[in-house]
Amino acid sequence: MTQDQVRDRTTRNVGFVFVSALITQASLLILYLILARILPVEEFATFRQLFLIQSILNGIFFAALPTCLLYFTGRADSDGEKKAYLRVVVILTMTISFFLTLTLLLASDNISKLFNNDQLQTVLPYFSMSPLGILMIALMPACHIVTNRTAIQPYLAALIAIFIALPPIFIALNGAGLVEIVQLIAGLYFFVGLALCALMFTIYSAGMDLNLNLRPKLKAVFLYSWPLLMASALSIVGLKADHVIVASVLGTLSYALYTVGAFEIPVFNLLQNSVTSVLMPKITELLKANDFEQATNLWRRAAAKTAAVTFPLAVLLMINANLVVKALFGVRYIDASTVFVLFNSFVFLRVITFGLALRGMDKTHIELMLTLIYLLFSVVGSYFMASYYGIEGAAIWVIVNTIILSLALSFYTLLFSGGRLSLWRIYPIRHFTLSLILFFIVRFLQEINILSFFHPLVISAFYSILVILVWLGFLRFMIREDIA
Repeated sequence: MTQDQVRDRTTRNVGFVFVSALITQASLLILYLILARILPVEEFATFRQLFLIQSILNGIFFAALPTCLLYFTGRADSDGEKKAYLRVVVILTMTISFFLTLTLLLASDNISKLFNNDQLQTVLPYFSMSPLGILMIALMPACHIVTNRTAIQPYLAALIAIFIALPPIFIALNGAGLVEIVQLIAGLYFFVGLALCALMFTIYSAGMDLNLNLRPKLKAVFLYSWPLLMASALSIVGLKADHVIVASVLGTLSYALYTVGAFEIPVFNLLQNSVTSVLMPKITELLKANDFEQATNLWRRAAAKTAAVTFPLAVLLMINANLVVKALFGVRYIDASTVFVLFNSFVFLRVITFGLALRGMDKTHIELMLTLIYLLFSVVGSYFMASYYGIEGAAIWVIVNTIILSLALSFYTLLFSGGRLSLWRIYPIRHFTLSLILFFIVRFLQEINILSFFHPLVISAFYSILVILVWLGFLRFMIREDIA
């Protein structure tokens, strides 16, 4: 296979995975939006907390397994060996899901006390049926990559999304309460999990030598994955600590506002992950060859292209925060608008993956150390800021803490590259500067209300068109070389 063919195939695979992830996220988004309007605020907050708990547990115990699968199948000498690793990872996934189910069952009382929400104690035992399906769905993209079936991933994702999202929406619209909705969702996830396991053990691993000893492969996967699991655990706990603390310190109603404000439009994360997936192998190759200049140029152009899409979209969401929150979640959540603005500003920090260069230079221990410090700062800072300044304070601290982590990662990248790789040469400064200028100008004009005689939608449309036109001019005349 030629280099061009490899590149085309990789791009197609990323495209298929991106589309499937978009479908999955879109189905969950629709479910969340409908439930936000139908359920009482406290019940919607409880529903969101269920998936917060699940995401924390997934990040701690499961996040490294898809990476392990891709790593070991890439080193496998035969198709049979690939299928053996696939089966090992599926077995581990099933084991982890059983452990998570048991944890949710036995710890429901303690978890409800941690979140200061008695309602969790009622619904967590039902929700404990869901981990198998959630983990298997998360594993599917990697399974399709290693079995060269990425083309069917979007179709399977769409089928699963319809199967899981539509029935809960139907019963919610017909008056079902939180308990009934959670029971149905958990049952659907469990059924999907069983079906995907059967698929993995029959069709996808067909032809595997059943006499093959899987124990050495299980040991190899474990030895490779545990450092990744540790880093993932620290990272996910650090990222979600503010949610747990807001729920514990400020109560369920405040958490409902916070989780709405912290809601992220899926396209940002999905686009960034797709770009990183494409970049990582090439950047790693260039860094190992000490070709820092070419790595910088490649990375800078990718960041500029990503910023050209995500930055103006973020500005549009931030200047229209009130309208967006009301449109998506209803007028009951309008007080979440400030938090929504703050969390959308994360787009400006995530346009590049600050830890990517350290991974490419085999300095993952530095990233682990900084992640541990980030976790400590997150817990202490979020508790203090939430206690004294409410949900807005917690959101501000998340941003400040992330900036500190980004600066630290940038410093160590510069240090270990001998000054030859500066992330601030890569970061799209001009895009960021323009974004800030546009945001503050529009916010100032909104505050002085110079267009008060127009309908709010007309005013919003005017400022949005203004932002778009300025951005188009910026991209057309000022930085064509960056996005070529």
